[in-house]
Amino acid sequence: MNKNTQPTQAPQYKNAVRQNTQSQPAKKRRRKIRFKPNKEGMLALIALLVIVALAVTLIVFVAKGIIYLANNTQDETTASSDNNQPPATLPWNNAYISDPRSNTDVAAGELILVNFKNDYELTDTLKSKLTKLSERDSYKKEGYYVLSALDLGIRTDIIEQLDSMLIALVDANPETLGKQKGTDRLLISSGYRDIQKQTELYENRKEENYVALPKQSEHHTGYAVDIQVFKADQSTVHLRPEEQSWMEAHCAEYGFILRYDGSKHELTGILDESWHYRYVGVPHATYMMEHSLCLEEYLEKLRTSHSYDKTPLEFSVGETDYLVYYVPATENATLTEIPVPPASEGTYTISGDNMNGFIVTVTKAS
Repeated sequence: MNKNTQPTQAPQYKNAVRQNTQSQPAKKRRRKIRFKPNKEGMLALIALLVIVALAVTLIVFVAKGIIYLANNTQDETTASSDNNQPPATLPWNNAYISDPRSNTDVAAGELILVNFKNDYELTDTLKSKLTKLSERDSYKKEGYYVLSALDLGIRTDIIEQLDSMLIALVDANPETLGKQKGTDRLLISSGYRDIQKQTELYENRKEENYVALPKQSEHHTGYAVDIQVFKADQSTVHLRPEEQSWMEAHCAEYGFILRYDGSKHELTGILDESWHYRYVGVPHATYMMEHSLCLEEYLEKLRTSHSYDKTPLEFSVGETDYLVYYVPATENATLTEIPVPPASEGTYTISGDNMNGFIVTVTKAS
C-alpha cells in the first residue's frame, strides 16, 4: 500500500459527529426567584408585625391581671378567715416568776400531812409560834369557851380564825350552849401537843385506837384542835347533833375541816373523831368538804392531776377565784425554784406537804 494513500471515510465521520452534535437541543438554565418587595408591601409587613406585638402584649397584661386578682382574693379570704378565729390563748402560767424556797420548808405550812405514814419532825420547835387561848378575850372576858389547861396553845397565824369559829358556834346554839357558869359550855380539850405529851397519851390510851403514835399526830403541828362540851354537871361530852351539824356545815368558812369522820379510815389511819378539826385554809377546806375528800385524797389529787407542768385546780369560793397547783421539791438540792404569779395576776401562799413537794395557792386578782 502506498504510504500516501489516506482513508477516504474520515471526513464523513467528522461531519456526522458535528451534525449529531448540532442536532441535540440546548439545555435550559434555571432562574433564581428573587423577592423584590415594593414600598407598599414593606409597609404592610411592618403593620402586621406591630399588630402581632400589640396582641401578645395585651394577652400578657390580661393574664397578669387575672393572676393578681386571684391572689388578692385568696389573701382577703385568708385574712377574713383569720379574723374570724379567736386570738391565741396564752398559757395559764405565761408570766410566772420564781420564788426560791428551802427544801426544809416541805415540812412547813397549813397543808402538811401528818399521819401513820408521814412523821412530823419539827414538833418541839414550834413553841415560839403558838398563842395560848387563855390570853384571848373570848376566854378571859366573854366566856365563850373553857379550856382543859391554861397553857393550851394553837398556831398564832390561825388564832383569829379559830376564835371566830368558836364564837360563831356558841352564838348559833343559844339553846344548848351558854357563856356563864351553870350552863353547858364549849370546851377546847386539846390543841398543840409536844412529843412528851403525845407519848403519855399514847401509852395510857393506845388500846382505844384513838391516839396516834408520837410524831404521827396532827396535834404536833399546832393546826389541830379538839372541840367538846363541858356540861353544867362538870361532865364532858361530844358536840350534840345541832352543834355538830353547825360545825360540819360552817367550819370550812373559817378554814377548818372535820379531819376524821370514820369513812376514810384506811387512808387516815384514824377512826371516827367527830371532835377533831384541822386548819387547812378557807379555799382548801371548802373544796375538800364540797367534794368529800380527806386531806390524803386532796393532796394526792394535786400531785397527780394538778402539778405545775399540767393544769392548775381552779375553783371559786364566793366571789373569790383560786388556782392551786403542786410543785415537786428539787431532788439533791437545797432550794426549789417555785413558779409563782406576778403581783398583777394575784397573791399567793406556799405550803409544804410534809412529803416531797409544795402546794401553791393563788388568789386571782379581781
